[in-house]
Amino acid sequence: MASRQKDPNKEKSDIESVAVVASDSEEQDTFLWRKWAAVLIVWVIVTAGWVGLTAVFKLPKGFGREADISDEAFRLLMYLAAPVFAAVIAVLVVSVVSFRSHEQEASKNSPPRDGAPIFGHRVLEPVWVLVTTALALLLIVNPGITGLIRFFEGGREDHVVKAVAARWFWQIEYPEAGVISRDELVLPADRRTKVEVESRDVLHSFWIPALRIKVDAVPGRTTSIATTPHATGDMSIDSGLRLQCAELCGLQHSTMAMPVRIVTPEEFDRWLSDMKMRQEATRK
Repeated sequence: MASRQKDPNKEKSDIESVAVVASDSEEQDTFLWRKWAAVLIVWVIVTAGWVGLTAVFKLPKGFGREADISDEAFRLLMYLAAPVFAAVIAVLVVSVVSFRSHEQEASKNSPPRDGAPIFGHRVLEPVWVLVTTALALLLIVNPGITGLIRFFEGGREDHVVKAVAARWFWQIEYPEAGVISRDELVLPADRRTKVEVESRDVLHSFWIPALRIKVDAVPGRTTSIATTPHATGDMSIDSGLRLQCAELCGLQHSTMAMPVRIVTPEEFDRWLSDMKMRQEATRK
């Protein structure tokens, strides 16, 4: 049998085809590496900007131990959110800039072509799942569990105050002295106060922004929360020093507020004694 002779033209064509495919593959790899480099650059810039803004951003002044714990947790969450937010923004910006429709294609009568479908990535997907899972577990432990422990481990309460909610006012009772106030909530600094909260009608919410404490007032139940103020002040110097209902409770919900005044322990004892004498004299 005569041996087959190879067609030199066909062999040359095959070699050229392989060279073209290899060249296209190299160009594609170079293109992808450039895009990932751009994503990394944008990610670094956005992360640095977010962290910098978080560092200089001033939260409203806190007047209590619980406020300090809450603010620390908030800042930690902001720092941890920076790389995640930056990753989303980086991919979005690079995709919009790099893969937008060209003017020539957009000017045609036919609509722009869809990109090639992507069904998954063997490296990116597992890494993304592992990183976000680890981040979620970290947040559960800190500031989640550790923050709650710190929030409630303030020790034994020095005073008990009862806050009764009704549409649309607050009544503050000091059971130890038999004093009732509907004008203001007075708390001593550097003493731990337990606040027992009740409601006479509908669902309300006991909230003092400057102390970062909040608990629901539920009809038929007594809820409680404790606070340890560490600075003196009143609503005239900080609007956050107010007792505000934070649960929509009716037409006058927005007006259901009461000034909060934090005084020294000595001033608190004198105020409580004066209020007791006045109310006893009124009852006679």
